[in-house]
Amino acid sequence: MIAAQRLGWDARDEEAGPERRWIADVLVSKGDRRIAFEVQLAGQTAEEFQFRQDRYESDGVEAMWLVKRYDGYRLASVPALEIDFTGVILAVWSGGRIHNQSTRVHLSSFITALLQPKLRWNAKPSAHIEATMRWGSQQCYRCDALSVVFEPDEALEVHCDDCEYTAPGGRYSGKMLPPLRAMAALKLELPVATWHPRPTVRSATPELGFSCPSCYAPFYRSHLEWLTSGGERAVGNLGLAALPAHWCAPQQMLCHAHDVTSFLSGEYVQHRPPRRPESLSGEQLITAAEHRESLRKAERKAEEEGKRAAEMRSLARSAEAEARRISKAHLQRPHLKWGSDDPPLATPPPAPVGEAPTTPHERTLAIDAYTGEHLRHIDELRALFPLMQEECGCRECSAIHLLFTKAQRHSLWPHRGRARAHMMVPAPPS
Repeated sequence: MIAAQRLGWDARDEEAGPERRWIADVLVSKGDRRIAFEVQLAGQTAEEFQFRQDRYESDGVEAMWLVKRYDGYRLASVPALEIDFTGVILAVWSGGRIHNQSTRVHLSSFITALLQPKLRWNAKPSAHIEATMRWGSQQCYRCDALSVVFEPDEALEVHCDDCEYTAPGGRYSGKMLPPLRAMAALKLELPVATWHPRPTVRSATPELGFSCPSCYAPFYRSHLEWLTSGGERAVGNLGLAALPAHWCAPQQMLCHAHDVTSFLSGEYVQHRPPRRPESLSGEQLITAAEHRESLRKAERKAEEEGKRAAEMRSLARSAEAEARRISKAHLQRPHLKWGSDDPPLATPPPAPVGEAPTTPHERTLAIDAYTGEHLRHIDELRALFPLMQEECGCRECSAIHLLFTKAQRHSLWPHRGRARAHMMVPAPPS
């Protein structure tokens, strides 16, 4: 009562209402505003709190409750704080059982904030629902013309008109409208990009279907990645909405009783970002669009150069492989490229030097030594070195087989598949 009287308010205790429907412990009044303070130390249900609160509000009286023990879940719909009798002076606090905090505020400070425009309980807040739109200027990649593109946020928000209290407001499903008012405020005289949604192949969600208004070049998702993650903000008012009763303070968002006591003690830090971010000018939007397009073209050029370099490396690897193949072919017997259909040579073949081979291993070594000196036909080699029923599959013979082509091996050693039985035949010492 003393704090209210110092501020020029009329304060009375045990003041009764019309027909004694309520009796306030302390009633302060000034002009048309009346505030009732109820010190509720006895137990009371949440329904009784709400019933008595509605009765005060029906008579145009603001009711404030000072309770013995504050329960944030049970008393969320009424303006209540816990009164602390343990100290030398009376204080109010949030109880500290929910937020593990124990911020205490002098009772006179709380009353002073209520009687001044610093803090009040808004029982019937005036609120509106807002839709936020991201927009900006886009430079065409084909004709370099500038146009305005935009995309609305699906999530809506309900904002209190007296403070920064915000609540979710559902999802936006309205028509896509350009931010003409925001463009006019920035004096940005640019055409709006043509809008026609294009359904994607992998998803049923339509893609941002903007195209250049000058050359009709389509803007794909890769061109508008900056719009989905940022851009300018344009806020549109979609009409009135309802909000629950809450504490109101100018430019503050007070959601709980702990926020109230922290705000009064000067310890409250608002974690919510500002609703209206600083906007760029029209010239800055145009400069940003040109800069984005130049960066995108530079990235595209670097990507194409990377692809071209990868293709050159692939061609170089192919050329190296071809060179290795050709060098390996030179190690083979180039004079044995004739098949059985080619005519034999005019001169008779020279006779092999040494004794005739008697084993498959000796035959393979003899063919290797003979073909290293003479260019002869395959049929002549088969006549000089008759076929045997078996072939040798030792390591030395296998290395000699690789010096001939597949067709030559099939003609000179037709039984190579059965050579596995003779792989244990040791090669003669060199």
